[in-house]
Amino acid sequence: MNYWGAETAGLGECHEPLFRLVERLAETGGEVARRLYGARGWVTHHNTDMWGWALPVGMGHGNPSWAIWMMGGVWLTQHVWDHVEFSQDLDFLRARGWPLLRGSAQFCLDWLVEGEDGWLDTIPSTSPENLFLVDGRPESLTWSSTMDIALIRAVFTRCLEAAQILDIAAGVDDPVVAEIEKALPRLRPPAVTAGGWLQEWVTDLPEHDPKHRHMSQMVTVYPLGQIDPESTPELAQAAVNLMDRRGNGAMGWSWAWKIALRARLGDGETARSLLLEATRPLGFDWDVDAPVDGSQWGGLLPNLFSSHPPFQIDGNYGFPAGIAEMLVQSHNDVIRVLPALPGSWPSGALTGVRLRGGLSADLTWRDGTLASLSIRRLSGDPHQTVVVAYAGKREELTLAAGEERRLSCWTSGNTAAPTRNRTTSTTSGRPRSRKPAACAGSADMR
Repeated sequence: MNYWGAETAGLGECHEPLFRLVERLAETGGEVARRLYGARGWVTHHNTDMWGWALPVGMGHGNPSWAIWMMGGVWLTQHVWDHVEFSQDLDFLRARGWPLLRGSAQFCLDWLVEGEDGWLDTIPSTSPENLFLVDGRPESLTWSSTMDIALIRAVFTRCLEAAQILDIAAGVDDPVVAEIEKALPRLRPPAVTAGGWLQEWVTDLPEHDPKHRHMSQMVTVYPLGQIDPESTPELAQAAVNLMDRRGNGAMGWSWAWKIALRARLGDGETARSLLLEATRPLGFDWDVDAPVDGSQWGGLLPNLFSSHPPFQIDGNYGFPAGIAEMLVQSHNDVIRVLPALPGSWPSGALTGVRLRGGLSADLTWRDGTLASLSIRRLSGDPHQTVVVAYAGKREELTLAAGEERRLSCWTSGNTAAPTRNRTTSTTSGRPRSRKPAACAGSADMR
């Protein structure tokens, strides 16, 4: 979560320390995969350190709900793919991204087992860090938690996309690609409980804590983008129902995640409410350690660190990612403009936000309506169609390398095709559009 906002904020180079750590984990985790699980590829668990610790944690005494999660490496590969999608750096993909994705997928292929119903399952499996009830007892181990399968589906899908980009033929250039193609359709789809919320475990099990700050099954919504209101409306509604069931209260990183989740689901009002909760001063004595079970919600400490307790810097770093999701989204090949704008932000501007596909955007809005929008191609395929969506309308365009396009203002009852604008060079050499007078001007967020 510390890095969720890196690419969107135009700080992709700040991802580099994480990539070096993941590459170290691929080395240490390769030995763990072989010796502990008899598997190919690489694995890491819940915790790591600067030396690349890849074994389970808890010293045999930790609750399995967090101590024996085998999907840590699969989770981290999402950052690798994010960097590829935002930067369109094929040299990075070929030299560094592909080996990491492929190795993680290899472990997953060997970790999956065929269940009695023909699906491929993970066993044992947990859903960090919630528990379920069996005869009134809290338990954590089952098989094929929603999060497990979602993460594996993501790394398999990323591998197939990467192989296509790099022109790696299944079964000819790399047999692992063929294995992934066979395994992917055999992964269980997400399920909905009898109560109507997104299911956390393979069966409809009662939660030990229905208000738990962890929402592991919601990784399907953010950051993976496997569930959204457009392509999977029924599952998206189940995700909303789960969020409503869990409630707004949170701490640190959980606030950041909930903000991003509400934004992906189009709920700007609740996202803003969560942001206000997360950025209020801590409501109790900050010299006294709060319980670590999450029963006492926090806020910001006097030095502006996000409390947990004691504090979690991924809360601070996660907030900008959530705010960005409220204003512009670019997952699943569509740029969504102002997808979750709260009514209390009637006017504002966002400049230089980065988008998947090697793009960047500037936008302003006034009185809750988009006033101007410019999109630039910084890198990537100039023949790739760019799809932009706002308020139920869509525009499609292509952009040459370095080209910037000013789209006609989308106001109520008025939509027009994008027009090419002449460009001038700034002192840095970056092309800059001449702005039509009809869309000129900006406002500060308030």
